[in-house]
Amino acid sequence: MRPQVAVSDPLPIYQEALTRALQHADFEVVAPRDIVAYASRESPAAVVVTLTNENPELLLDIRKASPDSEMVVLLTDTSLASYQAAIEAGATTPVPRAAPAAEVIGAVHAALGHRTLLPAGVAHALIEENRAARPGHHVAREEIEWLRALGRGMTVAGTAAQFGLSERVMYRRLRATYTKLGVSGRVEAISLAVRLGWI
Repeated sequence: MRPQVAVSDPLPIYQEALTRALQHADFEVVAPRDIVAYASRESPAAVVVTLTNENPELLLDIRKASPDSEMVVLLTDTSLASYQAAIEAGATTPVPRAAPAAEVIGAVHAALGHRTLLPAGVAHALIEENRAARPGHHVAREEIEWLRALGRGMTVAGTAAQFGLSERVMYRRLRATYTKLGVSGRVEAISLAVRLGWI
C-alpha cells in the first residue's frame, strides 16, 4: 500500500508539479482545497505544506487536526528562525520551498521514517542556541575541571590542592559555580555535569 501524502501550496502550478513528482516517487498524493479539514478527516501519513508569512498558524492547525501525520514544511523564508518556528509547530522536516523535487521527496521519505533532515548549518546553529540556553552555559573550563575532580571522588581539599587554591577559596568558588548551575550542592552539580556531558 502506497503512503498517502496530502499537499498544499498557495501557487497552483507549484502544487501540481510537486504532486506529480511525489506520484512519480510512488506516493498516493491528494491536493485538498482545505488541508486542515482533510488532515482531520483522513489523517494522511504525511502532509507537505508551504509555510508563508500569511499562514503562520497553519502548522499548528494541521498538527492539532492530525497529530499522527508527519509534516514536511516547505519554507519560503529559510532563516534559522523559520526552521525553528516550523520545528516548534510540529514539522518533522522543514525544507526550502526552492529545493529540487528530489530533496522534497527525500524529506517525505525521511519524515515517514520518523527522521528529520536539516542543513548542517541549521543543525549546528540550533545546537549552539540550545547550548547557550542551558543552565551553566557561563561556567568556565576550570569550573568544569573542578566538577570532574569531585566526580572522580576527590575531596574539596584535594581538589583545592590540585588547582593551587586554599580549601576555603575552593569552597567559596564551588558555591558560586553551584549558583551558576542552579543547583544546591555537590551531588546535584555532579549529576547535572554528567547529564550535560561534562563528566
